[in-house]
Amino acid sequence: MPLFEDVKYYCASTLSQERSAHLALLFNANGASAASREDATHIITNEVEFEGSQTAGKAVAVVTVSLRISAPLILVSKSGFNQEYWVERSLVLGKIQP
Repeated sequence: MPLFEDVKYYCASTLSQERSAHLALLFNANGASAASREDATHIITNEVEFEGSQTAGKAVAVVTVSLRISAPLILVSKSGFNQEYWVERSLVLGKIQP
């Protein structure tokens, strides 16, 4: 079973095209599928506030990656892990990280 088989991801428009393409490549190669913001199980963003952040449901995981240099903030998930490399970390460890 591919690692991200149950993941439907949406890359927010705040991400650079290069970062979005890189994440899409990793997700797609490992079973995930792209989705609209409304249908996503995971929203990938580099901003705390992004288009649709107020309407994202509680069941949606918001993963903050690749934050801007002008805002050197590294968000940490509820479990205490740095989220910047959440996708890569999940792949290396072979398990979706919190």
